[in-house]
Amino acid sequence: MEDSVFFGEGWLVTTSAKVAESIDVEIHSLLQYAAQQGPSLLEESGFEDV
Repeated sequence: MEDSVFFGEGWLVTTSAKVAESIDVEIHSLLQYAAQQGPSLLEESGFEDV
């Protein structure tokens, strides 16, 4: 596993296991929320606008 992740435009994000874990938890919470709202939420928002 790499310690650093490169994004476009030269952005560099250095992650630790703790940071990566908290990000995973936040993403999981967002996915759960979206699932609870149902597919219509994603269709209405177009998802690309997020």
